[in-house]
Amino acid sequence: MPTSTIASIAGIVSLITGVLILAVCAMFLLRYAKRKAKSVLYLSLSTVSWLGATWSATVIYLLAGLNLDLAMAFQKFVYAFVFAGTTFTLYFAYEIFYEKARKLFLNAYTIASISIVAVMLALDSVDVGGFPDDTSYPLLTIAIEYSLIVVVFIIPVVLGILVIALRMRARSSDKVSRAGLGLIAGGQISILLTFVVDTIASLLVEDEALYPAFLYATWLFPLAGVVMYYLGWIMPEWLKTMISRTKAPAAPAVAGN
Repeated sequence: MPTSTIASIAGIVSLITGVLILAVCAMFLLRYAKRKAKSVLYLSLSTVSWLGATWSATVIYLLAGLNLDLAMAFQKFVYAFVFAGTTFTLYFAYEIFYEKARKLFLNAYTIASISIVAVMLALDSVDVGGFPDDTSYPLLTIAIEYSLIVVVFIIPVVLGILVIALRMRARSSDKVSRAGLGLIAGGQISILLTFVVDTIASLLVEDEALYPAFLYATWLFPLAGVVMYYLGWIMPEWLKTMISRTKAPAAPAVAGN
């Protein structure tokens, strides 16, 4: 049976990342159980979707050499979960940032998401290559046209929330609010970096030294993003207290005073 050290390590890294994301999911769900807020529900569903994408990748890395058909199915599930996570994030944003906006874009986005996923699941959308340390061990990627669709699909949501969070942070004078909005912006940047690093890794697939470094790094950004989501959106009391106790930087001295 073919084996790949790179695939095995990537499987372990993504598995551990998923466990940590699961812990954050549990905290979101506990918050929803207490408050029953739609915004927290959508945020929980988004995080569960990212968990599904992460553990689907784990299955691919660890089982592709044993059952290629199963791994190919889970490769499609990775992107199905990504579409679901992005859509639920948009629903969450409508509850927080766009509550006065018309929901025409939200409805169109949802229909487009479901349609693209249905086509991707129905058609042959997975390419099969080999890992650089053992080319006989299957390396699965989604077809390039679907990868481009994913990027185009995600950018409006991620950048939209990022821009709004930064604008609100610039207008706010409250330390806790500014910190929370900064974390929210950081979470959006982490999502973008996930796909940037993943794209770079796909371009380096024949480099046995650089490819694994970028592949493993891919799984650090979604974890960082989910943690910043939790800290920024939920703002636990211990974090609020810690931020409130920090002293604001001293104003610079003015010449002539």
